[in-house]
Amino acid sequence: MGRVEFRQLDWSDAPYPMWLTIPQSETERCLEERLDALGATVERQTALRSLREIEGGVEADLVRADGTVEACRSAWLVGCDGARSDVRRALGVPLEGDTSGEVFMLADVAMESPLVDGEGYNVLAREGVLFIVPMPTPGRVRLIAHLPEARPDDPPVIDLPMLQRLVDTRTGLRTTLSSLGWTSVFSPKHFIARSLRVGRVFLAGDAAHIHSPVGGQGLNTGIQDGYNLMWKLGLVHRGLAAPTLLDTYQEERHPVGERMIRGVRRATWAMTLRVRPLQLVRRRVAGVLLRFARVRDRLGAQIGMLQLRYPASLATAAEPLSAGSPRPGERAAQQASTPALTERLRDARTTRCSSSTGSLGR
Repeated sequence: MGRVEFRQLDWSDAPYPMWLTIPQSETERCLEERLDALGATVERQTALRSLREIEGGVEADLVRADGTVEACRSAWLVGCDGARSDVRRALGVPLEGDTSGEVFMLADVAMESPLVDGEGYNVLAREGVLFIVPMPTPGRVRLIAHLPEARPDDPPVIDLPMLQRLVDTRTGLRTTLSSLGWTSVFSPKHFIARSLRVGRVFLAGDAAHIHSPVGGQGLNTGIQDGYNLMWKLGLVHRGLAAPTLLDTYQEERHPVGERMIRGVRRATWAMTLRVRPLQLVRRRVAGVLLRFARVRDRLGAQIGMLQLRYPASLATAAEPLSAGSPRPGERAAQQASTPALTERLRDARTTRCSSSTGSLGR
């Protein structure tokens, strides 16, 4: 019905005008290699039992795989421990939102088909929506499918015969699936933590917001959380900025999380329509709208998260603007006159951040 071409967006100044999808195991490998190069180590089979704020820091009790307990002290603590966050539980921060009650499945497989390799597809089938997402290895894809007949308390068995029937029925194509890898069954939840900060403890990533994978917004949003918080935390910790700067993490990221969840919730609702007349309306409306380049570009920009902006805060206080410049809190687009802008902004340690109160540091 339509094709969204990221490379033709008005946001062509983006350094990566494409949707990159890689296995979670590869994401973890890259991040852990970087952590190792920085002198940090990921400690597996270690759980948080409790935490408490002490004078000038936070003390956490960690339980090792052998049952031993270690008291760990730090100046700050950031809970990036996922949807079932023990840090969030220990803080007593409530989640606000709802559960869709629908069931989705996810599977990584090898697929031979007439589809163009390297492009993703969203199939609005009568039997349920099906996403076919390309993976880095040629011929391998990630399948994400709505299972209208399944129940959250009775998940189906995901195997190759089941997937073969599902793909052939919903696409109407002749395909061959093989080499089944990672699989998962889940019920989309849409929640956000009421507060992203309690004293010296912060929440980021899935610990702060939980939602369905429609649109692929989760990982990017979590990375944005971390980047927004850490340069501020670094300045405050070194005494180069007032502690009130840390309040802008809640002011800036919580609204982004709320908007993202609202959008994902609406998209999930539209993708999981069960009533046939509504499915027909969805298909007809989508077919008409996707004929317009402006609609396709807007959809691509939303998926690419290129329209995010922060409200006025200590970190984005209003300043006089030059003609054509982005407002404080808006995305700094690449300009022909400054071709290295994206590279210069990659490293927060060398970026000067200023507000109406003066320099916040380098």
